[in-house]
Amino acid sequence: MMFLVHVPFTASSIGGDLGRADYSYYFVMRSYLPVLETLGTVREIADPQSEADQWHRRAVADGEYCVLLCFAPPHRVPVGLACPVVPVIAWEYDSLPDTPWAGRRGTDWLRVLAILGSTITHSGFTARVVREAIRPDYPVVSVPAPVWDRFAPLAERRCAPGTSGAERGVSLAGTLMDSRSCDFAADAEALLAGHPPQSQRLVLDGVVYTAVFCPLDGRKNWEDLLTAFCWAFRDEADCTLVMKLVHHDRDEAVREVLAELRRLPPVAARIVLLHAYLDDAQYENLLCATDFAVNSSLGEGQCLPLMEYMSAGVPAIAPAHTAMLDYLDAASGFPVRAHQELYHWPEDMGLILRTRRFRPEWEGLRQAYERSRALRLGDPQAYARMSAAAQENLRRYCSQAVAHDRLVAFFSAHEAAGAAARRDTPPPAMEASTCCGD
Repeated sequence: MMFLVHVPFTASSIGGDLGRADYSYYFVMRSYLPVLETLGTVREIADPQSEADQWHRRAVADGEYCVLLCFAPPHRVPVGLACPVVPVIAWEYDSLPDTPWAGRRGTDWLRVLAILGSTITHSGFTARVVREAIRPDYPVVSVPAPVWDRFAPLAERRCAPGTSGAERGVSLAGTLMDSRSCDFAADAEALLAGHPPQSQRLVLDGVVYTAVFCPLDGRKNWEDLLTAFCWAFRDEADCTLVMKLVHHDRDEAVREVLAELRRLPPVAARIVLLHAYLDDAQYENLLCATDFAVNSSLGEGQCLPLMEYMSAGVPAIAPAHTAMLDYLDAASGFPVRAHQELYHWPEDMGLILRTRRFRPEWEGLRQAYERSRALRLGDPQAYARMSAAAQENLRRYCSQAVAHDRLVAFFSAHEAAGAAARRDTPPPAMEASTCCGD
């Protein structure tokens, strides 16, 4: 069995692509590789148009099943190749785009997925949306990025229950702004100039909340996350919110958050802005220094940071919607009630309200902060149980074992369906090989 894999980013470019559209597909692809390598030969290809069919012909000649996995949204996936193509997609709205815009037929996701004939996604929510949009028996499987095995061992390194007052340090090279040492109400340009990227150490104490997000991604709704924290802990100096900003442009990302902070009154709680590309060890140190992972998004295809933190036993505060419904419950964190609201598809230049996203209740976020602090400081045993539940939920959701079993079943059916189609029917007329974005 041969797996060709393609993602529109490379290891050498991803550091400069953080925060760009679809950048997280790179990290999803990397997490899939160890599992795919247990199922067959894996080859990463840079250009599906010129490479996929060549590899497919060689595999067929050797009697080997070959499939191309494209880790990209449907409008960036090629159709019309001789090689079977399976898109691996993330999606967080309650319907699929079904309209071409500006002459780009690929923006009609229903057409693309129907042509390709099967799909891999990362949540039960998205799988249901795909089946409802195309047909009830459409071949789609939820295989979240299998990150649990990498992050689960970190649970042993995290602070033991009852030690939330202990200092925890993270060394990094980047920009660090801390409300304990700087005034967020000052001029943004002066703050940026006074806090250049440099090697430094962040020391954390008290109850630590961490949010990892791109501040220019409107889906993340991070303003609610910040304002609810400030209101909940306006008089509590023992709470810290670390906002790990993910974006290739430091100044643009930090300015966005500073603009919101300038609107807020001073609070006793500590707020840390962190913009840095953390290597694996640095990222793991930040995770291990965290008591609660926080998310306030309007929808998630899976939410890699939340999955990584919870895999290591970090309980979460997050909305009870979309992908989070698969792995967050009251035993593993603090689910926040959310409500549907009309919205437009991201690619819709007409901004027509014909889908829905999911807005968390701000008051629910505030209450979750207060309850989480009380739990962390007042009931170490209950916190330990919540930590263990978070890790177990993610084992069942995104371990390599789960991914392996689901992929084996999916590709066995995919291979059988392809063989049956070749045996029973003449080859269909194929469209000219093209990327759906054209």
